[in-house]
Amino acid sequence: MLISMKRKTTLFILCASILALSLQPIVAHAAMDPIVRAWQYQGGEINVTEENGTFTGVVTKAIAFSKCVHSAGEMIWAVTKKSGTANRYFGSFVGFFEDCTKAPEIISMVINSTSDAATLELCTQEAKGCVTLTGGPAAPADKGAPVIVIKDPPSPLRLGQSLVMEYSVNDEAKEAYVTTRFYSDGVLLFQGANVDQVEAVGNIIRAESGPYGGPGIPAKTKGPYYFCVFAEDADGNKSGEFNNCKWLSIEVPIAYASNGCGGAATKFEKVNTAVLFAFNLLLNKRIYVDKNTKGKYTVDVSPACNNHDAGYSGVTIKDQISGKVTDFRTFTRMQVDNKFKSDIAKLCSFAIPKSASNALRQCQVGSTVPKTSVLIKELMTLAWNMDSFAIGMREVYKRLNRYAWGANIYWQFVHDFGKTLYDADSTVPGEQPSIPSITKPDGGARDNR
Repeated sequence: MLISMKRKTTLFILCASILALSLQPIVAHAAMDPIVRAWQYQGGEINVTEENGTFTGVVTKAIAFSKCVHSAGEMIWAVTKKSGTANRYFGSFVGFFEDCTKAPEIISMVINSTSDAATLELCTQEAKGCVTLTGGPAAPADKGAPVIVIKDPPSPLRLGQSLVMEYSVNDEAKEAYVTTRFYSDGVLLFQGANVDQVEAVGNIIRAESGPYGGPGIPAKTKGPYYFCVFAEDADGNKSGEFNNCKWLSIEVPIAYASNGCGGAATKFEKVNTAVLFAFNLLLNKRIYVDKNTKGKYTVDVSPACNNHDAGYSGVTIKDQISGKVTDFRTFTRMQVDNKFKSDIAKLCSFAIPKSASNALRQCQVGSTVPKTSVLIKELMTLAWNMDSFAIGMREVYKRLNRYAWGANIYWQFVHDFGKTLYDADSTVPGEQPSIPSITKPDGGARDNR
């Protein structure tokens, strides 16, 4: 009688309900069962393997009798261990009738074994006879960790699109316990695990999630995101918790990645939210006057500031100027700052005509670039005075307009004072300005120079 090898389902859903799954403990086998080895009989050989407590014997070298032959590849027995015993088994065996047609029989087995050799006494119930098989060394334990391959996901994932990950697991034991994990900036969002072993023979396994803002990719998370697969076989061999991961480019709303130009309330001790908002507006929009045409031109640089904030966080957004979805995780701080300068120059060209060349130059370059230490002192003093309302908004504009706030001065400002705001480690929550020597997973370090 043949034992069918049942295929297990292998679908993971990255959603809130996954947290309700019971994570089953993985118990390693202390030693391979003594019946699991190659057995010789009648000049042939039978190889025994185990699956879910059933031991199957498959002919690997033909076993010939006077007229009848068990061919290679034929499974001729399936047995289980008798409860409470270490070396006794019972089950079914495929023998022959006199005309060589197959004859299912009930058998019992007793094994006497060492690590190097063994004998197996096989007795059939119908024939009421026994034969002795000899076995070689016990089958070696599976020492190799499961091998995981994660396919590259479609990139980038736009707002409204669902995330689908595909991967495969291979292991000598043909089965493994598999766990998937989904992270945002080092924070574990969800974990999914099979309560039973799944097939580990290279078949494709899918992990699915809804779009951004749903239960799979929670709103207000901003990344950088990464997806990891971990596997352990029944012998305790592990693939490594962060050895098999993929970084994901998942677009997030700009509102979760940036607050425009200026800073948050926590950056300035005495500045309340309302005053800070007004102060930030002065940095978001600049008025340039062309001395030749006498024209006045307002330039809103907040799209460049939004891109810059996303760049320092290393997240994926829709570029606020080009409209292209951009993943900033691999951008160095210098690259982000240089893009900031270039973005401002583009915004200047959108708002100021070429005929107003003087105003355009002020905006794209900036005629005055003070030392940023002087500029910071000026701005901080200004912020404190604003908080006490000692000066009016007219004076605020007058002081800020001492400087030609062109792309150069914005660049120098962020480059000289942005180091503590740049996230150099995408695997640790929050802003980590120090560049790590290693990250788990690889690829999380960012160049903060």
